[in-house]
Amino acid sequence: MKKIKGLNCILLIDDEEINNYLNTILIEKTDIDVHVEVALNGKEGIEYLTSTGKYSNNKTFPQPGLILLDINMPRMNGWEFLEEYDKLEEGQKGKIVVAMLTSSNNPDDLKRANSKKNLVGFLSKPLSIETMEEVIYKYFPEED
Repeated sequence: MKKIKGLNCILLIDDEEINNYLNTILIEKTDIDVHVEVALNGKEGIEYLTSTGKYSNNKTFPQPGLILLDINMPRMNGWEFLEEYDKLEEGQKGKIVVAMLTSSNNPDDLKRANSKKNLVGFLSKPLSIETMEEVIYKYFPEED
């Protein structure tokens, strides 16, 4: 398995458990040495990044290098997550790469995504190995 500098963890933020399961399997097939963590909505994603809520008792969760974010979720959707993410301290954000991973084909969502400074891409579901590899190799240099 390949070790990718800056990519010890990928955080999937999606309320669809089957998508999370399939995306985890797909990430494993890329042969990259990375931990995959799942949050079922934006609120859980923020809690993961800030070590609060259900993540408050354990400070050992690795900071994600990549977040794949769905738009439509209960409690806190992808747009609301980005608003809260923007408010985090720089140390909590680190060098995290955030990309939307959505089934939305609404042109307004694409336009809105393109206007977000902390969002690097708007990816269509289902995730593919090729798309995953493109994102990884574009934003993360390989270690020797």
